[in-house]
Amino acid sequence: MKQAKRFLALVLSLVCAVSLLAVFTVSSCADYDSYWGGAMESGSPGSQDFHLGENSGVIDHPKSSEYLDDYQIRYVHSPKDHSVFIFNKPSGSAKHPYVVYHGQQVLRLAKKRSGWSCVLYYDKHNDLRVGWINSSHLVTDFPGRTASTGFSRQISSDNTGPWSVRWKTSFPGTDQPYAKLDTPIYDCVGFTLDYFVTDRNGTSSENVTGERTIYVDDGSGWSEVGTFRYDKIEPVHIQVTLSSPMTVKAIGVSADCYKPNKFDFRMAVLDVLAAD
Repeated sequence: MKQAKRFLALVLSLVCAVSLLAVFTVSSCADYDSYWGGAMESGSPGSQDFHLGENSGVIDHPKSSEYLDDYQIRYVHSPKDHSVFIFNKPSGSAKHPYVVYHGQQVLRLAKKRSGWSCVLYYDKHNDLRVGWINSSHLVTDFPGRTASTGFSRQISSDNTGPWSVRWKTSFPGTDQPYAKLDTPIYDCVGFTLDYFVTDRNGTSSENVTGERTIYVDDGSGWSEVGTFRYDKIEPVHIQVTLSSPMTVKAIGVSADCYKPNKFDFRMAVLDVLAAD
């Protein structure tokens, strides 16, 4: 990892001194429409939202009476702090080949009296899908750790909500993927990084935990914008504050640990702040 760090130093166009700061509260005014593929535009959940899922053709459709009156942003809570199965049917008898992870954000569309909820979610490839989950695994508040990193400068900004991304391989100096935004964020002054190690792949926690460094690509090269400690396998929301407005086209995370390429992780970009 020391060699990877030196390699990254050659490709960075800006290196910033940062530290882990205080706990923060996520704004409730974010616009989630584009993140969920256009869902939430009609005012209330319905079949038009269900069919936004790329796999909707193989999933049991909710009855019209089962759709909620309002869209509900929820977080996945797993008793073992790892993953929860998504099912084709609201019975638990037909498992979908995908899972959602502890702390992951989902959009709740419908519910059954038997204790099941129909949700839109992003799979590990960041494809938008739909499925049924036991409602006991859905909570209102993020169940992980929240912290912030970056700069203390205060810039007037608007919360434009989450941003959809695609995995690209690989981040410079590592074998790990990075997140390329579907569309660039212009005049970005900050964002919330949603990060969680989803699979240690047979190695111990001590081999994959440690300091993480966050980088942003503005189209001309990678710049370091923050660091945070990842000393426990748990979901974290890290609020990153940039020193000045910049274009964000991709985001990568480098792990300073014994086996930085051994583990799998999920990452999402939430609560993007743009200069107003």
